[in-house]
Amino acid sequence: MVRDTTANAGFVYSLQDKNVAAAPEQTFTEITSLENNQELDLAGNPSTYEGVDGDDGDEVEEVLRLPSFDVDTINELDFLFQVSEIPIDQGFLQQDQESGLTIYDARPLSIDPMSTLGPLERSLLNHYINQAVRITSTSAYTADEICRFIIPRCMEAPSLLYATMAWSAVHLRAVGGLMDKPNDLVLDLQLRSIRHLQSELEGLTPSSHSVTLATTRTLCQTQIFAGEHKWRTHLTGAKAVMEAVIGRVQRASSSSITSNSMPRITSKDKEAVADAGDFLNSWYDNIEALSSLMPTGSSRHQLEYTDQTPTITSFTAFANADSIFFDHFGGLASDIPALLRHVAIMVRERRQLASSQSGYIEPSRLEVLDHFPYEATNTSFASEIDLFTAVDQLEMAIIHRLASPMPSRLSNGTVLSDVFSESEMRDYENSNRAFLHTALLHLRCSVRQFPICSYEVQSCVDAIVECADGMTPTTWKGGDGGLSPRVLFLTPLFTAGCRAVGQEMRDRVRAALSDIQKWMRTPHTDQAVGLLEAVWANGDDISEEMILETLEQYGPDFMPY
Repeated sequence: MVRDTTANAGFVYSLQDKNVAAAPEQTFTEITSLENNQELDLAGNPSTYEGVDGDDGDEVEEVLRLPSFDVDTINELDFLFQVSEIPIDQGFLQQDQESGLTIYDARPLSIDPMSTLGPLERSLLNHYINQAVRITSTSAYTADEICRFIIPRCMEAPSLLYATMAWSAVHLRAVGGLMDKPNDLVLDLQLRSIRHLQSELEGLTPSSHSVTLATTRTLCQTQIFAGEHKWRTHLTGAKAVMEAVIGRVQRASSSSITSNSMPRITSKDKEAVADAGDFLNSWYDNIEALSSLMPTGSSRHQLEYTDQTPTITSFTAFANADSIFFDHFGGLASDIPALLRHVAIMVRERRQLASSQSGYIEPSRLEVLDHFPYEATNTSFASEIDLFTAVDQLEMAIIHRLASPMPSRLSNGTVLSDVFSESEMRDYENSNRAFLHTALLHLRCSVRQFPICSYEVQSCVDAIVECADGMTPTTWKGGDGGLSPRVLFLTPLFTAGCRAVGQEMRDRVRAALSDIQKWMRTPHTDQAVGLLEAVWANGDDISEEMILETLEQYGPDFMPY
């Protein structure tokens, strides 16, 4: 267990299940590589490791099957190997001038930062660059941007290095690339990352926060894609990091007095904060919004930190904001996460109004309501009429967005058509529309409480499945195919699948999820199908309440991401 020492952060990192014995401090101090059958530690040094004790007390040798390290592939990614200072080649050319001055023709060395890593690190990072990063990337352009950010910083921060290795190991484990005890390897890498993260949090600065946030992001995704339940811990950690740095910048900017307790914020610090803007802020904004729509919602402080309590006039901005851009990392317009959070707050308000009017809350609902910011009797709307007036305006704004073109520029002003092909643009359009229909679906089912079989609900379900079917087919053939925002389609498809009625529609949802699983091959996609089968077992005459109860029973912490 590692506790964040950032002031007022108040979150605890603990990946160990309460029912499982604590892992040893050095679970994978050494490994055996099948390529050379040589025992090596994590730094690539010869080891005297004798294995982990088996159930019968005998020592069992740990064996990993790792992909071969493709040097040519890594060398092609020359952006990974840029260094600020290039050492001088000692094999310089010497030129003696007539004046007696000796001139040396210095030659820069070709430096490979990965040369300092052992075989395990090199293999796992190689797999990350070539495979694992692809299952969270909406396009080749996006994958390059992520690698440009992550890989060089892995060379600087052990916490990010081990987190990235853990993510790569999770994917290798899912595709059968690790033998014997891969769970121990994944757990050990995560624990190593968290130990280093603890020390990095002690000296957190604006210029180091991007690496720390990248680490929490990677650990969070590792938990989600592994189908495990500790992802909320890392989401809370990411929030604490953001609050700590933003608060530090604000306090320093508003103070004209510099003291030891309040270091000055330099221009380099501000550049570092901006450097993480697109990639990491996109991730946090999207996952926090998506988690708020889960059955248990976002935690109290997350909803309060992200958005103020909504008012009737606060929703028209979604249709008119000039600052909206297209977030290619998330596959949607930049304001949709805020829209989804407003929908989540509407869902919360509807449940609280119902509870306050009845004066009774079912015991099974108490835990759910605990995740929302206010008590059941303290709502932001005086009546259902006020609530539905606000819902009307929000729904109209969403419908207006569906009838309008999606944003045509990225956050840096680049025109999408200058970067992406026509098929990629079409895929992004389908992705953007699917998330808007997801927002509508939650409004109509959880707030308006339309019957699941109604046209208003089923039209949204059909629209989401149509968007999935409209993705470019060639991007999903084989592991070497192109990339697509369909890798982020689990949220819309799962939301639609829970409300799909009839065998034909459910088969379409099942087929779309099967295509995603063939590409991603991660446990959480299998979990999504399993949860949907549990929901569908209730038959076609299903209600929103039955869906919620089923999800709470079988997957309360499942994150369809």
